[in-house]
Amino acid sequence: METLQQRKFSVNFLLADGAVLQRGKPIRVWGKRLTANTNLKVSLEGYSAFATGCGEEWEAFLPEFEAGGPYELRIEDQESNNNLVLTDIWVGDVWLAGGQSNMEWPLEESFGGQEALLQAKDSNLRYFHVPRVAHESLYEEREHGQPSWESASPEAAGKFSAVAYYFARSLRESLDDVPIGIIGCNWGDTSAACWVPEETLLSDPCLTPILEKHQKVMEEFHLPDYERQMSVYLEQVKLQEEGVRQGLPSEQLPPYPWPMPLGPHSHQRPNGLYHTMVKRVIPYSIKGFIYYQGENDVMLGGEYERLLTALILKWRADWQDRALPFLFVQLPFFGKGDAAFGQDWPNLRDAQQAVAHLVPHAHMVVSLDCGEKEDIHPKDKKPIGERLARLALNKVYGLPVIAERPTLEAAWLEAGTVHLRFGHADSGLKGGVRGIDGFELADEEGLFHYAAASVLSDGRTIQVSCEHISHPRRVRYGWRNWMMANLRNGHGLPAAPLQACLEPAQLRKPGDLWLDTDRRPVHAHGGSILYHEGVYYWYGEYKRGATSTSPAGINRVDFLGIGCYSSIDLTNWQFRGLVLKAENDPESELHASRVAERPKVLYNASTKRFVMWLHADDEDYKAASCGIAVAEAPEGPFQYVGSIRPNGEESRDFTLFQDEDDRAYLYYSSEGNATLHITELSEDYLGVQNTFTRNFAGQYREAPAVFKKDGSYHMITSGCTGWEPNEAEWAMASNPEGPWMPMGNPCQGEGADRTFEAQGTWVLQSPDTGKPVIFMADQWNKDDLENSRYAWFVMDWEKNRPIVRMSES
Repeated sequence: METLQQRKFSVNFLLADGAVLQRGKPIRVWGKRLTANTNLKVSLEGYSAFATGCGEEWEAFLPEFEAGGPYELRIEDQESNNNLVLTDIWVGDVWLAGGQSNMEWPLEESFGGQEALLQAKDSNLRYFHVPRVAHESLYEEREHGQPSWESASPEAAGKFSAVAYYFARSLRESLDDVPIGIIGCNWGDTSAACWVPEETLLSDPCLTPILEKHQKVMEEFHLPDYERQMSVYLEQVKLQEEGVRQGLPSEQLPPYPWPMPLGPHSHQRPNGLYHTMVKRVIPYSIKGFIYYQGENDVMLGGEYERLLTALILKWRADWQDRALPFLFVQLPFFGKGDAAFGQDWPNLRDAQQAVAHLVPHAHMVVSLDCGEKEDIHPKDKKPIGERLARLALNKVYGLPVIAERPTLEAAWLEAGTVHLRFGHADSGLKGGVRGIDGFELADEEGLFHYAAASVLSDGRTIQVSCEHISHPRRVRYGWRNWMMANLRNGHGLPAAPLQACLEPAQLRKPGDLWLDTDRRPVHAHGGSILYHEGVYYWYGEYKRGATSTSPAGINRVDFLGIGCYSSIDLTNWQFRGLVLKAENDPESELHASRVAERPKVLYNASTKRFVMWLHADDEDYKAASCGIAVAEAPEGPFQYVGSIRPNGEESRDFTLFQDEDDRAYLYYSSEGNATLHITELSEDYLGVQNTFTRNFAGQYREAPAVFKKDGSYHMITSGCTGWEPNEAEWAMASNPEGPWMPMGNPCQGEGADRTFEAQGTWVLQSPDTGKPVIFMADQWNKDDLENSRYAWFVMDWEKNRPIVRMSES
């Protein structure tokens, strides 16, 4: 093996014969050189670049390539003939496979692996094992060998990650012969904390205890005790593995020892594998990540959401690509003996679900049905790999591949039974041969009982009941470490665990803390409601985080995204996730430092697309624009199109109104908020017509909410007093563009002069004539915006005028 001294330069170990390089991105070639004067030229298929860099570090960038090969990659020392020529180089898509033992698990030891190996004959499916090095001081090339790229063959593929192999094989079958490379960067028995640097944990007070706990253990470290514990541990591992080799049934196998004794050079120490494995791969260009991990972090519960989010953001920052796809596996069922009834694994799965809801370009596959009660390492890896591939083909490659599992759309009570309506169930909902298992209902004391579940005639709604419970208030599915749960859609994709707390249908009290069906605060401020195919969708600002003050003195929280909730009865709201998520790019109009508020969504029946408008601004409200996003489904995801100033005019607080003929209108505060402008939207709702009207000139009206009754148009607005409540005003018109006639304050009763401490945002007119018209408003808490509340009022109609009163209940 040549040394740096012999050649005067070296390249990163990923740059080797048989490598797959990422298509569609600049190709970075890098390594070390003996002196800064070593002049290097890099060439690939007629393109060349000269090395740059300081000291012994060098790098060169080649242009983007389309998929293809085989090529030669040449690195030439311009001062000698001691060159390096890498052969059999292909350009395709490269995915990094991260995580712990279930990602590491080899194909040859998986269910059906031996049969798969017989068919593993694909020279353009390639795998690279990143050497597993526990500590920087332990790396020796002589010990670990020179890692290399291996093509899928019966001889080599047995050591590939089974999940990654099935993922890559599915991509190969669907991507028109694009070469696929997998970088295996994983190690069993590891926390996500092992795969991030120290500063990532130190930057979050909720994660710092992970470091502190390790430091305390190291302070008490005693070498003789450690060696004795390791000896016992290794003997237990040997016994367990021997039982597996003998084919003993799971109940006769000795338990796998866990956790491994922790030493100063342990691969389980926080931050260690980031330095010894991940950093050795950065910044080899990749298409994205697949990730299967969490078993070692079950004790973190909800805090795992923060840890996994931190890992995703750090890895993306390292690869200098804030939108790199991150596809991950929700943990399957597992629970020996009495542990089967525990809820620590459901809490971890719930944290994983939250990451998929909140982190941009992060997507999750469900693997409940692949779990094994007695084995933390389920052997059937094929469904998991193939589901990850479905997700990639749909979310990353944009192909029309079914990838969505059944997702809870709405939950409500009806005649003592619980009804659950699911999205992504057009193909129907199914269970097993004997029906649907896995549902439980809680009685009035909070004790759960197994419940019967059946699919109603629409094929997407499930009715859940229990003979012991007449007034259910909570329902859950798959909410144990291990249980029988088999709900799936017609495409065979399983539902994720869920839980929902339900209330009888009623209008909630203004100012109370409104909770969703997961018992988490609803974050849908400044929002609107869309009724579509029997379901209400509530969109609003997802305000979570500390309130700060901008340089202009305006209170704000960092933008996280636009939240979406869905409901049948307007009482029980199911969180559907962030349908438009913040971006990490500081130049993006969706960056956390920007303003994206007051979202309004309409459905365009002509284009069959859902169109969102929002107030897009900088933190000091000087940009004064309208942002526009579109989606194919009401639950998103919405794709941001960009922003405009309608007719070249400022736009801040605004609303939309869709008339009965599907013509839609934009109402927006302009001219420094002094005047309200109105313009009709374009036919596709993605722009505006070339004309507008000026209304309430010099009156400083904002927060318009528009509705129609008996052929007349009505608008309720707020005064411009910052966060302070003020008196609302009602106006009438015979045309949606005006002229508008002010008619006075629609509010009556104590607090009417301050709109009951609220500011309007939308008027909900349900197509169900039996439901009341609702004036939706927000009660802002300017010093703690996350703790702002909602105020919905039933709008009465007296003497041809709307009346808004504070409810007495």
